[in-house]
Amino acid sequence: MSKLVNILPKVSLWLLMLISVGAMILVFSGGVIDPGAEYKEPVYVDYLLYWIGAMIGITLIITLGFGLVQFVKGMISDTKNALLSLSAILLLAAVFVVTFITSDNSQPIEILGYEGIHNQGVWLKVVSMFTNTIGIVAGVAILLMLFGGLFRVNK
Repeated sequence: MSKLVNILPKVSLWLLMLISVGAMILVFSGGVIDPGAEYKEPVYVDYLLYWIGAMIGITLIITLGFGLVQFVKGMISDTKNALLSLSAILLLAAVFVVTFITSDNSQPIEILGYEGIHNQGVWLKVVSMFTNTIGIVAGVAILLMLFGGLFRVNK
């Protein structure tokens, strides 16, 4: 059993790498749908996008699963620290809510070559929410890097 635990991550890593490289080769060597078009679209780009979506989904499921297991273990062994980590997640969720409420969706974003309908309404608020949240989190990270040492508790 110990050998299987050591070999399984290596085999799965190589298998995922092989599938990813195969999808990329398929996209770049498969030709284009309309050679005369201004923006050439590869024939097999859908397969690559499905593979990327599957990889992101698997990563999210694994990350959230292990995070939940660690949180439950932390609640059992040290409740105070586990609730402190939960409060950080709740604070980030509150930042998401505040930035969504304060987002402006009256002026569409100028995107070259995009003529779709998703550049308005709630989708525009979501994009604005994420960009504002990125700015807030980056600002907090910079402030913590600059001034975090001042608040360090000496033991």
